Amino acid sequence: MGEYSADLPLEPGTHIDRRRELAAQPPLAVSAAKHVITAATDAPREAALLLEQLAYAALNRTG
Repeated sequence: MGEYSADLPLEPGTHIDRRRELAAQPPLAVSAAKHVITAATDAPREAALLLEQLAYAALNRTG
């Protein structure tokens, strides 16, 4: 994923909608989600769920 701005014009029904939504999210949360998705892709289901829980807990501690 490249750099995107929340100020991009929307084109309804396209992937631009999703990019704008992601650009508006906290950067740390987006980064954590990308890392979890990458790591969990080839991991067993239980390990993937644990990664998600750990990321969620870490993000909750950052405020």
